[in-house]
Amino acid sequence: MVNRAANATIKGYFYQFDFAILQLLLAPNEHATVTVEGIEDVDIDDVSSEQYIQCKYYAATAYNHSVIKPAIAAMIIHFKEVGSKKTPLPKYKLYGHYNEGQEKLPKKSEISVDFIKTHFLTTQKKDAPAELIHSDHNITDAEILQFAKLLEIDVYAASYDEQFESISKLLLSTISGATREDVENLFYPASINNIRTLAIEKNLIDRQTTKSRFIKEINNKSQLFNSWLKHYQGAKKYATLVRDKHFKQSTSTSIENKARFFIINLPADKFDAANALDLALKISKKFSNRPSARVLDTDRFCPYLHLANTDEARHRDLKLALRDASIPFLDGHDFKGSGFHTDSVVKGPTSFMDTRLKLIDELCDLESTLNVSHRRPIQIFEFYHDTPTTGLNIPPAALYAAIKVDTLDDIKEMIK
Repeated sequence: MVNRAANATIKGYFYQFDFAILQLLLAPNEHATVTVEGIEDVDIDDVSSEQYIQCKYYAATAYNHSVIKPAIAAMIIHFKEVGSKKTPLPKYKLYGHYNEGQEKLPKKSEISVDFIKTHFLTTQKKDAPAELIHSDHNITDAEILQFAKLLEIDVYAASYDEQFESISKLLLSTISGATREDVENLFYPASINNIRTLAIEKNLIDRQTTKSRFIKEINNKSQLFNSWLKHYQGAKKYATLVRDKHFKQSTSTSIENKARFFIINLPADKFDAANALDLALKISKKFSNRPSARVLDTDRFCPYLHLANTDEARHRDLKLALRDASIPFLDGHDFKGSGFHTDSVVKGPTSFMDTRLKLIDELCDLESTLNVSHRRPIQIFEFYHDTPTTGLNIPPAALYAAIKVDTLDDIKEMIK
């Protein structure tokens, strides 16, 4: 027998996830922060203001004040304890879809302090004194009135199918070249998975995203194509196609002066010390300017390398191996215990110090380095095994390529 209550609950969760997707796609500010399962179901911070939104889907339930009472009570308690102290004051919204009965809710202008107290803050218990939330939390009439002005209640929210259709249209208009088939088979499933992943994160900050980050993470058509291409063409042919697209030099004697970042995002069991050293040497040789006393210091460059999923011991082993191989490198640490400094790692090679590689151990340090001035075009190549790095803060003008590989040998074949 089908458990209709369970099905309704699951549909309600998906409705909330869809609502979060919709808010991200509608956000006018590319860098507005959206938190899934934050203070409320969806929290929006667009720098100039904050908004806390409860989203409910009751397709088989009639609207009654008691249905939204817990949500409104939680909101006004938050306003009393936190929201009222913020500048500007945050906004609160309850967004709900109901089967019928919406006419029971008065217009916003008719929702008085007494109405809020009676229907949202008072619980009459049988054979016991009434529970008065406003009294328990010392919420004054003036604060209730102030909260009412910040509160929006929409009990005529779109249906499940209507909301999905709105999302589909926005995905089509937002992602260049997307088709309806792409939306249904690629971008919408990727959107749901993205929001679901955020929702189950333990820490609040890990449940946050922005519109620009969200679009970048769900726009995975090229990644899927690369996976298909590798499978269909075979590893050797795939490596050749990647090399021709990304790493083929215009001449045999020169390479363009760019800030190139190589992210090696493979599981730890795919690494071994010898292969990692060999790859580092190949990247250093291939993507550094050719040594010459006639080259100006401003025209000298070398690549950056970040090994993800690698512990401190493996970073240390690679650095020792590079030292033994007489490869001058920088890692942003001026001395033991100094911490990482971007101004140290971005120093270019000079005629006196011919740096051939720049190692960045931590992801946060990589992002910091990506976003400082390099005075040359930035290219980022991420070689990944399962999925590219989530939430990587890429500068707007940087060129980024996510390339699927299985082993370090695949990468060496591509850049040779």
